[in-house]
Amino acid sequence: MTTNLSDGFENIADSTVYGLFMSPVGRYTNKQHEEHKTIILEYIQSLSEVKNEPRPFISRGITQMGPDNVLEVPQLAPIKEMIIDAVTKTNASAFQYNLPEIVIADSYLELADKQSMYAPHEHSNVIYSGTYFINFDITKHALLKFRRNTASPHYPIFQLTHTAQNAFNQLDCEVPYNEGDVIIHPPNLQHGYEQNLNPNRISLSFNIAPF
Repeated sequence: MTTNLSDGFENIADSTVYGLFMSPVGRYTNKQHEEHKTIILEYIQSLSEVKNEPRPFISRGITQMGPDNVLEVPQLAPIKEMIIDAVTKTNASAFQYNLPEIVIADSYLELADKQSMYAPHEHSNVIYSGTYFINFDITKHALLKFRRNTASPHYPIFQLTHTAQNAFNQLDCEVPYNEGDVIIHPPNLQHGYEQNLNPNRISLSFNIAPF
C-alpha cells in the first residue's frame, strides 16, 4: 500500500517567533455617556476657579477643572461608579489582581486647548491608569498614544532601517476609541499625546491604588 504525502509538506514552517510580556490596554464604552457628560459639563460651569498649567514639566495648554481628586466631588458620584466598573471589568481580562475594593488614588478633569500637548509619562505606586474621554472628536483632537519603554541601556542594540513595521519594532502605537470610552492601561506604560490642533478636548484621568 502506497501513501502519498502532501505536496505542500516542504512548506511547513521551521521557525517560530513568540511575543512575550504583552501589555494589556482596555477599552470600556460608557453606555450612559450622554447623561454623564451633561453632569460633568454642569459641574464645570459651576466652578469659580480653575488651575492653569497644573503640570508644566510634562504638559502645556492644559486647564485643570476642580481638585486633584475630582471624582470625590459628590456631584460626580455616578461617574466614579462607572470608572470603578470599567476598572473591575478590565482587570478581569488583564492582570487579574485580587482587588476586594477598587481605590481611586487620584483623578483630574482637564481641558486641553488648541496647541496643547502631554509629553510621554508614567505613574508610580499605582496598579492601573486610565482616561475617560468626555468631549472628544477623533477627527479634530489629539489621540492618546503609547510609547515603548526604551529605558534599558541596551535598547536598541542597533537601530537599523526596517523592511516593514510590526508589533516588535513599533516605538509608539495607539488603540481605537471614541468619545465616551475609557482607556485603562498599566501605569508604567508611557502615554501622552502630541500637539492638539483644536480646543475643548475634555478628559478625566485617574490612577488606581492597590489598597
